[in-house]
Amino acid sequence: MPHLHLIDTFPAFSVFWVNAQHKSPNAQINDWATIYMDPWPELLNKQVDDYASMDMDWHEVALEHVFPYLDQRIPDMKTAHGRLLTVCKEVYARAREHIGLDCDVVSLLYVGTGCGAGWVRYDRSLAPGMTCRATNRPAISWGTNWSRR
Repeated sequence: MPHLHLIDTFPAFSVFWVNAQHKSPNAQINDWATIYMDPWPELLNKQVDDYASMDMDWHEVALEHVFPYLDQRIPDMKTAHGRLLTVCKEVYARAREHIGLDCDVVSLLYVGTGCGAGWVRYDRSLAPGMTCRATNRPAISWGTNWSRR
């Protein structure tokens, strides 16, 4: 029977952040890439390549727009994470019920460098997949006004 495969990297990020939150932004970024992203090198490469495709330096963007604000965004990111855990399951169940989805789906929750909202991937040999990045979502309000659609 098909089911949802949820890859949730937020717990690993939370452990990383406890050790990185008081470091300089450059040290945080380096640790993010070498420690937090270490188990998911393809995810790191996807982000780096996405910025490169736009002639942008991922490290510079992370340094200017992501890591200086990360500490203040953590509470909203925790809220978003909790809601996404529920929403991913609900969306999968509704898709199965309403449109007859009959395959496995992989959903990936991660804390990224701010490039796009994520990627949707389909490979005939693998399950369809969706990634959800939680870095900048709090900036557009995951708070009490956020609703599931």
